Amino acid sequence: MGVNAFATANNIGTNSAAASTNLIGSTNTGTTVTSTAGNSSQALQNNSAVTRVTGGTTAFSGGSTTVGQLRIENTGGATVDANGLITATGGTAPSVALTLTNGLGNTHGLVVTETQTTISGGTQSSSMTLGDNGATFSNAATGAPVQVHGVDDGTADFDAVNVRQFAGAIASVTAMANIPQVDPGKTYAMGVGYGNYMSKDALALGGTYRLDESTVLKASLASNMHDSQETTVGLGAAWSW
Repeated sequence: MGVNAFATANNIGTNSAAASTNLIGSTNTGTTVTSTAGNSSQALQNNSAVTRVTGGTTAFSGGSTTVGQLRIENTGGATVDANGLITATGGTAPSVALTLTNGLGNTHGLVVTETQTTISGGTQSSSMTLGDNGATFSNAATGAPVQVHGVDDGTADFDAVNVRQFAGAIASVTAMANIPQVDPGKTYAMGVGYGNYMSKDALALGGTYRLDESTVLKASLASNMHDSQETTVGLGAAWSW
């Protein structure tokens, strides 16, 4: 069928249609060829194809799609090793994978298996694996730990603690420990202390009371000096003989 020609398909009997081949050139008035079967439809346009499925399953076997400079390829299954390294298997497997291999030959993406889900990325490889034992972060090439950034201050029992909170707590305890003790033969003592850990500062205030020659009571509180300014409180008693 040449340029500027049209092909049609007519219904013949019940639930049947004639098959035809359309050759649509650049000067043709037709721009779209659409086929429909049940709840599925496919539209063919210039340099594109769209498949829509309503209430069903679509299986793509060994195919690929290119959109602009992005190429999405169905490579079959994928595997994840103990370090979180993703490897496309190229065959069928009990997994769903969306992966991309960068210019260095490292494969990254998302792999969902029957027991875990792994996501990886980066020029090299950082991965996170979600399984029955929680979330595991690692360097996918070596299995070494990786840093997790952007963690806010924890407030609930099972929240993560960031470096700012951790360092501030250590600085507070250090400040409390450096408040001097009451001198021998004295009854009362008030003191202050300062602590620093990992560039985080804290100040402490405390007092000591000698109850008798063998008993001393002590109380102190400290506050770290970062944004949340959490307060640490301590009480103590000592007996000597």
